[in-house]
Amino acid sequence: MAHSNWAEWIYLGVVTALLIYVGAE
Repeated sequence: MAHSNWAEWIYLGVVTALLIYVGAE
């Protein structure tokens, strides 16, 4: 029942993408 595993990876991916997007500007 590791349903939070993929959710955490998706969340971290979204946050990282936002940080890179904002940092790139």
